[in-house]
Amino acid sequence: MLAFGSPELVALYLPQVSQKFNHAQWRRLARLQPDLALAALQQRLDNLAEQEDLFIRHFNAVIPILTRSRPDALLALLRSPLLVDLLASLELKELWRQRPDDLLELVLATHVRIDLDEYAVYRRLTPEHLSLLARQYNINASIDQWLKILSPEQRVAFFEAQLQHMATEGFVPLDILDLLPRQQREQEARRVWSLTDLSLHQLELRRQYASLLPWPEALEKLDYELHHADVERRAQALEILAGVVAYQRERLPELLALFLEHRNEPDPARLSMFDGLKELPPSAWRTEQLPGLAELLRISLEASDLSHGTLVHLVSFLIRLAAFHPQWAAEQIAAILQTHGTSPLSVYFYGVSPLEEYLRAEHIRSMAPLLLPVLSAWLQQDKYEALMDCAEAFASQLRSFPELAQLLAQALPKVQTIEAGQRILKLLVRWQPALTNTLIPTLVQQDPSWILAPAVKKYLQRYRQDLLAAFLARTTIQGRFSLEETSFLLEVESPLSLTQSQQERYAGRLEQAMVGERGRRVPKKIGLQLAALPAILPERLLTFIQDQDKHNYYQRQAAINALSKLDTSLAAQTIFSLLREQAEKDGATSMGHSLMAALWRPLRRMPEAEAFRLLTSHTFTQLTLQKEITFLIGRLSLDAAYQYLLQLQTRPELHPDLQAAGVRALWNHLDRPQTWEILQQAARAASSSTAFKIGHILSEQLAPQELQQLLRLFHTALQHATSEARLELLQNIARLTLRDTQRILTPALLSAMLSPTTAEAESAITAFMTICTDRDIPQLQENVRILCRDRRRLFKLLPCFSLWSSPRYHRYRDLSASKLKSKRKLALALLAVLAEYPATSKVRLDNAFKLLSMADIIEVLKQLAEADQLYPEVLVDACERLQHSRTVTTDDLEAVQAALAEHPDERLRRVALAALTAQAHAQHYSSNWTPALIARLYRYQSDPSPLVLEAALTIFPEPREA
Repeated sequence: MLAFGSPELVALYLPQVSQKFNHAQWRRLARLQPDLALAALQQRLDNLAEQEDLFIRHFNAVIPILTRSRPDALLALLRSPLLVDLLASLELKELWRQRPDDLLELVLATHVRIDLDEYAVYRRLTPEHLSLLARQYNINASIDQWLKILSPEQRVAFFEAQLQHMATEGFVPLDILDLLPRQQREQEARRVWSLTDLSLHQLELRRQYASLLPWPEALEKLDYELHHADVERRAQALEILAGVVAYQRERLPELLALFLEHRNEPDPARLSMFDGLKELPPSAWRTEQLPGLAELLRISLEASDLSHGTLVHLVSFLIRLAAFHPQWAAEQIAAILQTHGTSPLSVYFYGVSPLEEYLRAEHIRSMAPLLLPVLSAWLQQDKYEALMDCAEAFASQLRSFPELAQLLAQALPKVQTIEAGQRILKLLVRWQPALTNTLIPTLVQQDPSWILAPAVKKYLQRYRQDLLAAFLARTTIQGRFSLEETSFLLEVESPLSLTQSQQERYAGRLEQAMVGERGRRVPKKIGLQLAALPAILPERLLTFIQDQDKHNYYQRQAAINALSKLDTSLAAQTIFSLLREQAEKDGATSMGHSLMAALWRPLRRMPEAEAFRLLTSHTFTQLTLQKEITFLIGRLSLDAAYQYLLQLQTRPELHPDLQAAGVRALWNHLDRPQTWEILQQAARAASSSTAFKIGHILSEQLAPQELQQLLRLFHTALQHATSEARLELLQNIARLTLRDTQRILTPALLSAMLSPTTAEAESAITAFMTICTDRDIPQLQENVRILCRDRRRLFKLLPCFSLWSSPRYHRYRDLSASKLKSKRKLALALLAVLAEYPATSKVRLDNAFKLLSMADIIEVLKQLAEADQLYPEVLVDACERLQHSRTVTTDDLEAVQAALAEHPDERLRRVALAALTAQAHAQHYSSNWTPALIARLYRYQSDPSPLVLEAALTIFPEPREA
């Protein structure tokens, strides 16, 4: 209907079926009828009830489609007040790409906290929005991405307004200073070097800031390091000075002269030199500076302690330089390859070859004449491994170096292993396909064992099926790469590419392979290949299944799997006939189970009416097969199939297991009222297996009235089930995503809370806390008071009263604000009744932090202090939660300080101090002590209470100097 119906027709029937839509159907509706999809989503949002999780999943499925077709209407829907609480749970990546500013305005207006780093939207935002975003959101690791978008003037203003107090180990991070203009960089570097009272780690960190100073100042600051006895200190200084030249390119000759002065340094120092040179812009090098650089390279290559790591970094530096000086760089690289006889080009950085990342086709063509003599010499010296490493380093640039491809083609007949040949062929097929058009057929004609190379096999199947025919029926392969004792079976990727005669030959070889696997498990791919041949009829597979004398269990099993893959109704009829024969001959054997498992695959491709006629055409006497047939009939949506299941329940003297199977088959018909009557009868039958199955009914796609029926069903099952089944049922109820607004099930759960069995009481409490509402508060309080009569039992069950113990509420970000608000009264009532009894303060605080707002948490802390129940363990727990919880925001920390900083109770002032410390460290960086925060700290450091004073005096902020 969606594909062919008009919007009016779809709108007429959509309310009746949309409740049952799955993800794929919602996506199809959004693609074909986007306006109706938006209207249906709005209607579901207005009547969301407790199916919030399911709505979010369906909404996320259609967001990318609606973003492309109806972005304005989607934004209007997102602005709905009912969706505010759900914004953080929506996947809006596609919408962020297309409408970032509109979406950001919505986020800022609703004060919803979203991890914008996940969407990488900063480059799409305006500078005004970035500044506004920085004021509302905490500064985090993506701040350098923000600054890159702004102009230099905006970066300075943004830095002074937002980042001037941000520091790591007392210093503004280098990755931020690198993005500022020269004046601000040098000013910050001089400030860092002017600090005197520094730790050893800070002194080591300070050296890096010399790279921001002018060359003479940097050279003066690092003079001691350049002459230090420790080679690591000298290496670090040399690399830092190379960083100075990145900002002052006119100092490059002085840097090169300095490196030549240190030409006799050990290998670690030389490695640092080339690391520093590699980070310089290649365009900074002038032709007159190349002789000095060549001298430095020569000395480094002649050093006896040259490591492979230094060699790799050196070649990587030359590759970057080749973009501006290709002739000179090619000479140096050729000399390195000739001298060392290996290919340091094979090393990849971050998964990308340097040759592919930094050079273009014209650079490769200009370098090729200088590199070719060395590579040709490698071929004459049988250095195939080095030749392949070099070719792999060129990657896509091999298209611009056909001479190297020819060398690889010449090396192919000489390689000793099929793996080496595969490496070469993989490169040639991808980057020089014209060469392989003649190369691969020639190789196969000269040596058939080349078919063992995956690249050859794939090429013949795609382009030269005429050459493939010779291998379809072969059982062994003779040649350089073959093993005489190994059986050969060609695996064809696309049997449709074979002619009918080729399919016949290949089918014969597959059947031979299945017969040859005597006493062993037949590989599954053999049967699948046989079933994929269009010219093969099911009768050829039947011979394996029917003849038990000639074929073992594994061979027949492979034939059954292959038969089920055939896309014809004949396959289902054949499998069903075999099932009947097997049942009449041997009963419910393992082969019968295999046939039953394979029956559903072709059955679901048939018209449902035809499938129902087939399933009901024979009555099996075996109970196991009867149950399986019942399950299959239950999957059909036909009225006839439903009537069959109803009649099954009315049969006299029906076996209990078959009756339970019929109940399970009715799960696909929960939209029919009569189904619930049968389920209620089954629940009253006190069958453990039935109660267990009922507990697994999925509630996610049920209509509201069906959810109420489900709760009534659970209530009935709890009253009649055995203790073991009741325990399983309670655990399943705890996984529901609904609330019992009509108090259908909660009375039974309240009663189960008082069960003498601890396991049942725990499960009942967890289930109750999942589905209860505000109307259940008085009964909950009364139950807690009853439990408090037994202190041992109370403390055993107290963790279950945490609203967090439910499987549906185990992560904070899974809860929307509406859900948290719905649990607030319940949490406050629980805290109130627990406050009547001693030794419950820690549990109360735990619930408060998890499901209450910070204003409520502050009140709980005050109540604990007034009742003198803010014990040391509880106080420590409160401070740690403020300092380490991801859900506590900067506004929350401000509220704690405003409410408790001047409180008469010293313990609450200690909590306020913890909030202050948490606020100072709330950013990505380790310290954000602003002057205002430092002023507050000074007040705590003069507090009359030793509890507050001692903790405050151990905090040493690192203030910025003016």
